[in-house]
Amino acid sequence: MRQAPEGVLEGRRMRVGGQSAFVAVVACVAMSACGDVEPTEPPPNIIYMLADDLGYGELGSFGQDKIRTPNLDALAEQGIRFTQHYSGSPVCAPSRATLMTGLHTGHAQIRDNFEVGGYPDPDELGQMPLDSGTYTIGTLLQDAGYVTGAIGKWGLGGRESLGQPHYQGFDYFFGYLDQQLAHNFYPTHLWRNGERVELDNEYFSPHQRFDGDDASDPAQYRKYQGNEYSLDVMADDALRFLDEHRDEPFLLYLPFTIPHLALQVPDSSLVEYEGAFDEAPYLGDRSYLPHYRPFSAYAGMITRMDAHIGRILAKLDELGLSENTLVIFTSDNGTTYTGGVDAEYFESTGGLRGLKGSVYEGGIRVPFVARWPGRIEPGSTSDHISAFWDMMPTFAEVAGVTTPDGIDGVSMLPAMLGEANAPRHDHLYWEYHGLWNGAQAVRMGRWKSVRLGGHDDPDAPIELYDLEEDPRETTDLAAEHPDVVELVRDIMFSRTEPVLPEWDFAKWTDLFNGRDLAGWIPKIRGHEAGVDPYHTFRVEEGLLTVGYDGARDGDSYGAFGERFGHLFHERPYSSYHLRVEYRFVGAQAEEGPDWAYRNSGVMLHAQSPGSMGVDQDFPISIEAQFLGGDSIGERPTANLCTPGTHVEIDGVLTETHCIEATSRTFRGDEWV
Repeated sequence: MRQAPEGVLEGRRMRVGGQSAFVAVVACVAMSACGDVEPTEPPPNIIYMLADDLGYGELGSFGQDKIRTPNLDALAEQGIRFTQHYSGSPVCAPSRATLMTGLHTGHAQIRDNFEVGGYPDPDELGQMPLDSGTYTIGTLLQDAGYVTGAIGKWGLGGRESLGQPHYQGFDYFFGYLDQQLAHNFYPTHLWRNGERVELDNEYFSPHQRFDGDDASDPAQYRKYQGNEYSLDVMADDALRFLDEHRDEPFLLYLPFTIPHLALQVPDSSLVEYEGAFDEAPYLGDRSYLPHYRPFSAYAGMITRMDAHIGRILAKLDELGLSENTLVIFTSDNGTTYTGGVDAEYFESTGGLRGLKGSVYEGGIRVPFVARWPGRIEPGSTSDHISAFWDMMPTFAEVAGVTTPDGIDGVSMLPAMLGEANAPRHDHLYWEYHGLWNGAQAVRMGRWKSVRLGGHDDPDAPIELYDLEEDPRETTDLAAEHPDVVELVRDIMFSRTEPVLPEWDFAKWTDLFNGRDLAGWIPKIRGHEAGVDPYHTFRVEEGLLTVGYDGARDGDSYGAFGERFGHLFHERPYSSYHLRVEYRFVGAQAEEGPDWAYRNSGVMLHAQSPGSMGVDQDFPISIEAQFLGGDSIGERPTANLCTPGTHVEIDGVLTETHCIEATSRTFRGDEWV
């Protein structure tokens, strides 16, 4: 969690007489009066509009020719298009978290959707909340003297949490707190500053299949509609917010729920696409709700959002605020892959590879349009590489306040204004944990890299694409550019530890540090942790030395082979790398079973002493070298033991789940 950084309030604006002026430091000498501080020109307002699952190619200004978006296309003509802008994540909540905090998903608290509650109204608890005291774009602009409003879908803390927007830097919020509730455009209620606001809709699940007898009959789909369409209600509230705060600087964050599923839209929007598409009913077999005209519904939802954006822009004109308002429009991730949406038909990704949930370009590259009359050149285009976490420093520069330290973003404002030397990123980074067994991506200049399967494979390969020559990511060049791959690998493993273990990636962990026995606990079953009555352990000149004291009190071997010195690690790891050189010294016992005599040595357990018997399958790497000493066996060995790790060695499945090595390396499921 990050608090407001020291110095972030330097140059902040304060409200003076209902207007906003920069704080002025006025020196007053003794016996003289200080004059009034004259307010400067009002600071610029900011409106940031965020679509939900809108693909890179779903605006007319980005090549769409089936879905009509006249107001957004006009916005692009009046401002600038960014053709290489990226969302914070390929899914909703982590993308919004990067926007709020200026941190990419390798540093942010929230790195995937994490549900706290369920779909029915009584179970509505939202998603993992932002930590209390998180420094957000709302906090930044509040500190700068702005009124901050958010109207739409939040997704960063539910009704019983301190993650709600009015605890996270927003003076005003109206909309959905819970992303799951937002799957239904006819909800029973929305939320206003922590208070439930009832709508004229009956509850029904947003996930059900068609259960009528005639899929072509529109009347049989009426059950999937209500009376108050949430987008309309929220857009009206946005107009009210503008009226109410016309005389003070404001941030208005508008995270629309369009065109996220389910496919629901008032009939008036369907009429706009009457006869436009050759379409068949969608029956809900790929989740969400059925619709008898799915293509028209999807297009109609986007066009309806566009119409509301037109109303908002017209309101700025009416209030005389357009010239002093930076307006931005973008999307939280790529087009969805389910629920009746046909991304291929609409060419939703503009030819890019991947959809929502993917870290290929189609999942994270999004349209971005910005307008600021008199400041941004109309009709301009930029290939500046940017991402959601750039919004915090951009807003700070627009508001004239200091950018917080310790964030990942750089200001886009110079690029928006067409400055030649706009600051650029060395790289951009993403990670996602909901699909692909863990996914990572890096954008570094012309290079784009993707790594899939990293949750349980520390050696998961890195793919490499040259986006200048191959924007669709069709040809993996990793083998031809190993130097670039190594740079990318370093970036991917420079991430911070996540708050949840399931948001981590497997990595080789050196269990023995070569200096001491930190983390290791001697233990033989039948004795307390920290007790091995038969052995002593020490590190001498980087070598693990195991001393054997011989048989005691007639208990020379027992059932568990006490000729092995047993060391347990204090915590289990997801991947192990053990490199140990060891000596074994001690007297030979006079008698005992053959197996104990032959295999005496040291067993190193990568598990806690109390965790034996738990089935787990982990990648393992062992490099162990016996360096001599007074061996008590013919074949002294080192073993790495893990709970339930089933490994086949020389065609025989180990029963003790311990992997033997002398001077060989074991990696994965084979000897190297």
